[in-house]
Parts: sequence; structure tokens; C-alpha cells
Amino acid sequence: MIEQEMAKKWFLRDLSRFLLFLLSVSIFLVVLLSGIQITSSDDQIPVAVKILRASWYGPGFHGRKTASGEVYDMYKISAAHKLLPMGTEILLINPQNGIRVSAVINDRGPYVSGRDIDISLAAAEALGIRDQGVADLLAIIKQ
Repeated sequence: MIEQEMAKKWFLRDLSRFLLFLLSVSIFLVVLLSGIQITSSDDQIPVAVKILRASWYGPGFHGRKTASGEVYDMYKISAAHKLLPMGTEILLINPQNGIRVSAVINDRGPYVSGRDIDISLAAAEALGIRDQGVADLLAIIKQ
């Protein structure tokens, strides 16, 4: 019985990741085949579309300085990434519910294996992933 529940859980997780992958490929193909160049409206900066494994961070860091020098406020939307430049704008989309949140990279992390981006508590709540803690998000990154 427990094995069946675990198998179902793994299947649903893998199905979710596969559907997210198909969504990303579909967006890519539409852009590629239509000849549309994705750019931002302000500086004509190209963007990247990626699937990122996200987790949220908060209580242990609230009120401390981030890598950018800002004071971290877990009640405001922000994000941490190991490589993206500070100040990079990123649109995060939860494919499970369609909710979108715009954040700015202001810190470094995550430092947990298998995760690509850390988001603030406010961002996690807005995206509906606070309780699950970790989720795959579609990210549109301004370069």
C-alpha cells in the first residue's frame, strides 16, 4: 500500500516536471518558428526562459545584509541566485496555478544541492509554494 502511494507520488512529480518541460519547449518553438525575438520593452535586452528549482528562505536571514548590501526583508519579494548579476529582473511563474511574480536578484544562494534559486517568504506565499517549500518554476530572466 505504501509502495503504491510512493509510486503515485513519484509519478505525479515526474509528470509535473515533464509537463513543465513540454511547456518550455512549446514556448521556445513558438518563438523560434514565428521569428519573434523576445526582448524587453525598455532597453531591448534579450531574455532567457528556464525551469528553475526554487526554495524559499526567511526567518534565519530576516534583517541581515544580503550579498548586494541590502537588508533582507522576508516580507518583500526578492530572490537569490548563485550566478545571475545583482539587480537582474526575473519573472517567476508557477505552472501549477499560473501565478506570476516579478523579483530582483539581491542575494547569493541557494546553497542546497539540487536547487537553482531561493525566493523570499513573500514571493513563496504569492506563488503558492510556501507549504511545499520547493517547486519547479518557469523563469523569464532579463539578461
